[in-house]
Amino acid sequence: MTDKAEELASVLEKRLTRQAFYHLDTCTRCSACTERCHMYFETKAPIHSPAYKLALLRRVHRRYYTLAGKVLPRLVKAMALSEENFKEVAGAMFECTGCRRCTVHCPFGIDPFWPVSAGRFLCKTGEKAPEVLTMIAQVGVEKALNISQYEDLYLEQIKTLEMQLRSEMGNPKASIPVKNHGADMLYVPIAGAHTIMPAAKIFSAAAESWSLSQFDAANYSYFLGDIEKAKALAGQIIKEAETLGAKTVVMTE
Repeated sequence: MTDKAEELASVLEKRLTRQAFYHLDTCTRCSACTERCHMYFETKAPIHSPAYKLALLRRVHRRYYTLAGKVLPRLVKAMALSEENFKEVAGAMFECTGCRRCTVHCPFGIDPFWPVSAGRFLCKTGEKAPEVLTMIAQVGVEKALNISQYEDLYLEQIKTLEMQLRSEMGNPKASIPVKNHGADMLYVPIAGAHTIMPAAKIFSAAAESWSLSQFDAANYSYFLGDIEKAKALAGQIIKEAETLGAKTVVMTE
């Protein structure tokens, strides 16, 4: 796995910005973050410690991008991306909810999830990311880039919800507008009636000028650390808002 490991390590090198390196180098492993992590609190497993996650990434980078790591890897605790080590890295990167409690309680203001995001992209590139998450993220991107193919079905589903809305509110004029040009607000839900109906009731009761987005607020590419695809999806929402002339974009998450 030597050649492949070096190629994968280059992915990590490209994704770790100067700011991310600052977070890696500043960490003193004081354990303030560890004690506040709900994952570690329940399991007591070192792999759930934010500081441990950063240490793993630092060891991998040291192995391929420092002289000491190349010459005396054991002495400086540099870690090669062997199959076994890669599994440990993947587990550390993805067994994290990204809640950022660690950031709030870090005395140095370190944001562990910043480097972890780069680590997740490393795992995705090396096909070590959770398969289901990878598939969902790809489906989300493909749907966003080909939204016209799903438009008729989506509008049909919204019409059914609109009838339900009128019945529950006792208001025959209540609506769930889609592609409402000139609306003041664009509302971007998570797929499903559970995030559309409550908001629609509030907006109808408030006589709000709004439009329901055709896109999904859940951008799973962010959870994979795939920033390029995440931006592509987010860009579609921005484009929709600009096309409709919306002044405000409201998202469920």
